[in-house]
Amino acid sequence: MSNVEKGNKGLLITIAILSILLIVGILTGVMFLKVEAENKEMLNNPNIYNNVFIQGINVSNMSKEEARIALESDNLDEKITLNYKEKQYVFNKSDFGVSLNKEQAITEAYNVGRTGSEKERIKAIKSLEENKEDIPISKVIEEEKAKEKLTEICKEIEIEPKNATLKRENGSFVVLDGNNGLKVDFETTYQQLEKALITRGDANIEIIAKETEPQYKASDLSKVQDNLGTFSTKYTNKGGSDNNRIINMEIAASRIDGTILYPGEVFSTNEKFGETTKANGYKPAPTILNGKFVDEYGGGVCQISSTLYNAVLYSEVDVVERQNHSLKVGYLDYGYDATLAGDYIDFKFKNSTNYPIYIESYVTDNEVVCSIYGYDERPDNRSLKFENALVEVIEPGPRVVKETEELKEGEEKVEVKPLKGYKYKLYKLVYVDGKLTEKLLVNNSYYKPRAEEVLVGTNKDKAQEVANIDGETITSIDDSTIIEENTENKTEPIITEETIETTNSTEDTISTDLTQSTTDVIETNQETSLENTEQIENTN
Repeated sequence: MSNVEKGNKGLLITIAILSILLIVGILTGVMFLKVEAENKEMLNNPNIYNNVFIQGINVSNMSKEEARIALESDNLDEKITLNYKEKQYVFNKSDFGVSLNKEQAITEAYNVGRTGSEKERIKAIKSLEENKEDIPISKVIEEEKAKEKLTEICKEIEIEPKNATLKRENGSFVVLDGNNGLKVDFETTYQQLEKALITRGDANIEIIAKETEPQYKASDLSKVQDNLGTFSTKYTNKGGSDNNRIINMEIAASRIDGTILYPGEVFSTNEKFGETTKANGYKPAPTILNGKFVDEYGGGVCQISSTLYNAVLYSEVDVVERQNHSLKVGYLDYGYDATLAGDYIDFKFKNSTNYPIYIESYVTDNEVVCSIYGYDERPDNRSLKFENALVEVIEPGPRVVKETEELKEGEEKVEVKPLKGYKYKLYKLVYVDGKLTEKLLVNNSYYKPRAEEVLVGTNKDKAQEVANIDGETITSIDDSTIIEENTENKTEPIITEETIETTNSTEDTISTDLTQSTTDVIETNQETSLENTEQIENTN
């Protein structure tokens, strides 16, 4: 073969090789572009990738909305059983605020093959061709609802411990035993419940509960034997409204009689008496309304609160709240009373001793008696007296004149007599071995002055016919009564503190020789004025 032929042959081979390489290159390029296009399409797929399941439900190639529809049939139908001894409480887990977090599962299913670089994503997507991805649906617990439901169950199991108590029979105390209670260990039980609620399928747990002892046992109350303080006030019964007043006092006394006040507890007289209404058995009787005596339901109950106040002073427990009457009452001297009014003026005291105290209150045929019993830790050589001291006398205000057509023109009638006002201080005197060692201020009391109120007639129709007969001026009242024109007008007497027929009972009339303690803190009330407050005081 000549050299030319050899050259041509070599050229043809080169051309063929280049052609083959070109074709291969073109095919390779085409294939690459095709793969790139497929990968791009795969990466930009708006739906969940193939072979992805949610809790066993196939959601392949579904949109999120289509997946939501597919999961509608997957509802939470799992039971939870709570056991305590022979009791069983069976509920659906949804009753405890448990729900399936389907939205989170759909989001996780959609994100399969959508994290990492493009290479990592493609690898993850292709792996789905052989290995399916099953996304579990997690549970969500609404904690507040779960705890509320558990609390309801606890209430059916729990038993409040009952403190030992006292009753007084024939002048002696009888101690009644209390009972142990039952208390669920809420936190431990809830931790078990929480784990069981998120576990797949039905579940059982045990409720953990323990016995609880009462705060005060018979051994504590057995020490309540000492009379810490006794006080009595007198009353009379002349019939009429006095009968209602006595009924009110008996009701009020019965409401506080037998009360046990544990250390640190505060006694509210208003709470114990209840509303002074007809529905509660109270009767209309004299009360103080804006400085005047009027009949209102519950009149007289303040004699119980005032008597109790003095027993509290002798017991030396802490007074929390106390207010004197606006006018002096007949059954106690200035500074020794404690009024009540609605729900805004109360007599309160706190058991500041280390032991329970017992309140005894009753009404005899002429006395109100209140006693406080406890365990007396005060020295035997210590005793108390109380005394009041006048601080200031306040004169009544100007005379108040009110016109009325009920009286003839110019006629006057005294409706309210004037009263002076007083400011008093009450002191506690402490004696040790008969010698005065301390003088402590107990309270400041202000009794308002009361202006005279006079009615003046304006009715001309009732004016008297005046005639001059033999030079004398006479007035015609009616067909049978004639008086002089300038005769002094006579008025009916009204009730004031001076005319209330009751017997004062102060520290000098108490037949109680009490031993007292070195604890000298008694509530000192600030001076209070009720001049601008419209109030009803259950007094008299």
